[in-house]
Amino acid sequence: MLITTITSQKKRKDRVNIFVDGTYAFALDLDLMVKHRLRVGQTLSDIEVKALVKESELAKWYNQCLNLISLRPRSKQELGDYLTRHEVGELTQKTVLNQLTAKNWLNDEKFAEWFVEQRLTFRPKGSRALQMELKQKGISTDIIQEVLTKHLDETTQIGLARQIVAKKLTFWQKLPPLKLRLKLQNLLLRRGFSYAVINRVLEAETAATSDLT
Repeated sequence: MLITTITSQKKRKDRVNIFVDGTYAFALDLDLMVKHRLRVGQTLSDIEVKALVKESELAKWYNQCLNLISLRPRSKQELGDYLTRHEVGELTQKTVLNQLTAKNWLNDEKFAEWFVEQRLTFRPKGSRALQMELKQKGISTDIIQEVLTKHLDETTQIGLARQIVAKKLTFWQKLPPLKLRLKLQNLLLRRGFSYAVINRVLEAETAATSDLT
């Protein structure tokens, strides 16, 4: 099998098309071409071609996943789902994810830390909601418990719930007391706060309101 032509891809200048015996055979990352010193006129065996195609496929999806991680941290399940949607084979998926994990680009514990910090900063939620969201991302129960215990004790949750209540009171303060309490309770439940936290926050709010009347 003779390499007859090597051309750069139009959309991706970091990849080249390899033609064997006058026919397109496979695409390859430019750095892999340099690594293997491929050139026009070089003869390849069928085994060598298959090995190059496999290595190119791994490099392609590794770099694709790395690009996603560069935008924001990802969980292992998120990247696995991404590869599955693109019909990447199971063995290739496993190899890519293992390589990313080995280089610490993929770390579910770090992802969970980042995810919880983002939620607490931009859209506060209770531990129940965060636990459910992290499970949907494929995070293990042990990691979820460790991260939530670290970042979301009861005192922190009460503070977050009070912030949410304070914002809503601006719009709901003229509602009858029972209706107001019900709306606030349902809001906090939807945000994933426990009944214990909700009751403490609403009781404190009721007491504060009573002091003003």
